Amino acid sequence: NKVDFTSARESRAKILPIAYNNFIRNKKWMREFSAFVEREAYWINDFACYIVLKETYNGRPWYEWPTEFKTHSAKALNHFVVSNADAIRYIQWEQFIFFTQWKRLKVYCNKQGIQIFGDLPFYVSYDSADVWSNRDIFKLDSDGRMTGIAGVPPDYFNRNGQLWGMPTFNWDVLKRKKYSWWKRRVRWNIELFDKLRLDHFRAFADYWEVPS
Repeated sequence: NKVDFTSARESRAKILPIAYNNFIRNKKWMREFSAFVEREAYWINDFACYIVLKETYNGRPWYEWPTEFKTHSAKALNHFVVSNADAIRYIQWEQFIFFTQWKRLKVYCNKQGIQIFGDLPFYVSYDSADVWSNRDIFKLDSDGRMTGIAGVPPDYFNRNGQLWGMPTFNWDVLKRKKYSWWKRRVRWNIELFDKLRLDHFRAFADYWEVPS
């Protein structure tokens, strides 16, 4: 049978706001939510802001936003966050609900003797909260355009090679920052899964970069 994704999205759009409005009236739940947002502040604030900005600009990628938002200007973002506090909190709440339910599911699976296997992609999408909020650790120019793109060279699978479309990492900057972005990323995924694969681990030592 076909799954009606349009109907599922419409149901979600109707049901979740009702759940959210009930949730924020419960002081105990709000304390748990606030603790989660505070604990995960290093990613969840930028992620929520990114989602609301993307909705504001009709789904356009971050590198096509107005300059003050494209460049992650602290002054512009502070004003935007204040003006869109409710929408941003709602996105944060969706993340809180998902990860709370996921961890309950993981505990249940583990009790049944089931382990969850996670697959962590080495690169991240160009149009993502990760790249937008951490531009300095990726190969981008001052205008946010990619200068180095991930791929693989020609081989017996493909005589032309492959161009994957994700920005490569600026390892010099990552090294200066003691690889904090990578450490947090791996640590978070280890919490989510029982076994974790990095795809592909070899890229830490040897990778293919195509000039844009």
